[in-house]
Amino acid sequence: MYQALERGLAVAKPFGDSCAYDFIVDPAPGRRSRLLRVQVRSVGYRTAWGLYAVPVWRGRKKRRITPAEIDLVAVWVRPEDAWYIVPVRVLRPHHWLWFAPHIKNSHARFEEWRERWELLSRPDL
Repeated sequence: MYQALERGLAVAKPFGDSCAYDFIVDPAPGRRSRLLRVQVRSVGYRTAWGLYAVPVWRGRKKRRITPAEIDLVAVWVRPEDAWYIVPVRVLRPHHWLWFAPHIKNSHARFEEWRERWELLSRPDL
């Protein structure tokens, strides 16, 4: 949330825990625009394969996150202080997101979404 506020975006947090998203971002404060629903995830350790892994399901039944519920997933890889802003439309058919910010010139599947803060300013997602 702080990262979005630093970039001049308006951010709101829904009351309670009943929503699939954690924050709402207004990509064009003061103008009429579509609000973006953002779920925030974080990871603090590497798997045995040396990559950071984040699940992209929710609930005990491991229901897959869909574009009907949220627009973006913001993932913070804490040990590397790296952020990934991933559109939900690119998640299918994956159950996990894999990141390798610690590997220089990594070609990990979701590496292209690293530090893509400009996506929070795009109501056309």
